[in-house]
Amino acid sequence: MPSPPGQSAALLMGCALRRLREEGERYFEPARIDFQPVPSVQGAGPRVLQVQVRNSARPCNVFIKSFLPADESPESLCLARERLRREYAALVQLHAMAARHPGLSVSRPIACFPEELCMVTEQVPGVKLRSLLHWRRPWQSPEMWTRKLLPVFGGLGTWVGVFQQCGAAGGRLSLGALQTYLETRLQTLQQRFPGLLGASERISILRQYERLSREVDAEDLAEVSVHADFCPDNVVVNGAEVTVLDFEMTRTGAKYSDVSHMYMHIDNLKVKPWIGRVIAQRFQDAMLQGYDPALKRSRPMFQLCLLINVVCHFARLATTKLSLRETLQHKYLWKNHWHWLTSLGRANS
Repeated sequence: MPSPPGQSAALLMGCALRRLREEGERYFEPARIDFQPVPSVQGAGPRVLQVQVRNSARPCNVFIKSFLPADESPESLCLARERLRREYAALVQLHAMAARHPGLSVSRPIACFPEELCMVTEQVPGVKLRSLLHWRRPWQSPEMWTRKLLPVFGGLGTWVGVFQQCGAAGGRLSLGALQTYLETRLQTLQQRFPGLLGASERISILRQYERLSREVDAEDLAEVSVHADFCPDNVVVNGAEVTVLDFEMTRTGAKYSDVSHMYMHIDNLKVKPWIGRVIAQRFQDAMLQGYDPALKRSRPMFQLCLLINVVCHFARLATTKLSLRETLQHKYLWKNHWHWLTSLGRANS
């Protein structure tokens, strides 16, 4: 009988740690190296092990991440190793490119152990963007707080542009395939929130998609590298430096997929009393400006990507067990997004 995934992952991460100890001089300054596992890491989960690397030259913390799949069949293990190699190679390339752009960063890739299904990266200093957005010091005025964060959002837009340059060019997007994907997510959402999304609303969203797809510029259909989980939880801010984490879902997709995904998450923050609609929009504008000064939020492909991200975000929540408070909060957010969707329809009718 196979071991539980968490237990198996712990064994493999232990093997990876042993390799780090044995081969430490390959990856770190060879000055009195000592490796000390950290018992627990907030939010890390059972597939991540944090290790303190102590040496006189350059002490640091590293993460050992397991790529062990839930299904440990030979086919699944082979696919997991290929995914590990691809993600590590992409991280190496992106780290080199980010080094040429002041203010942008990714975690330093240290080692890739396909046999152990583990990757080792260096922990980056700083604070999660989500944490920065969830509080404001009492002595900071709203304007002071906003101006301090505006360069961060501009850096996020720039980061997406650099990331797209780093990835290999893909093919062409199929608007028909995207519509099928949207229809599937709408069905999930309708089943979970029948009172908010009925048949008429579902048809209205699909009609908006069809109208936007007819207005999409041909140049916007080129596939690019997509992070696919570009959100405040995967951004670390250290002064003026922005670091993006977690490339596990990286793939090719629409050029505005990542910026519209972060745009949606910023939009959700306008319900916070210390942010509101005006500040949220300033953050959104700064990000779009950093990505492409010529990009307008009214661009059909951007609106189409935003529509898909909104629906997919709530469809994903529909499959998650939520508390009563969370359910009420998400229903409130969905109503706000529905107002946007319907206003989009009126503006283009």
